[in-house]
Amino acid sequence: MVQSTVPVEAGTNRCLPATPGVTVMCFHPDPGTTRGEAEYIGRTAEQLHWRSVVLITTPDQALRARLRTTRCFPGPVYVATTPLPLAEWPVAVVYQWSAFVKAIFFETDC
Repeated sequence: MVQSTVPVEAGTNRCLPATPGVTVMCFHPDPGTTRGEAEYIGRTAEQLHWRSVVLITTPDQALRARLRTTRCFPGPVYVATTPLPLAEWPVAVVYQWSAFVKAIFFETDC
């Protein structure tokens, strides 16, 4: 299990609770974006010989997260979503679609 952290948590060892039999790694992406997360996944997957990854994100970000990750990781990328509160959807949709256009047309590499 790999958890992306926010800047305030970087270096604090704040991560998901330990689970028997599960290795939990935390990182702060650089850049601190979905692109940075995808780059980290690609590098780590190569080092650890991962064959597939599962992304857990909100529905509004799922498409872009998969796109970004498939550019950095050659294996299967699966996406599971967690609910996004209804009140957050209007802002999230505008932001995510703008970021998706940027990912499609301007930042096309890993």
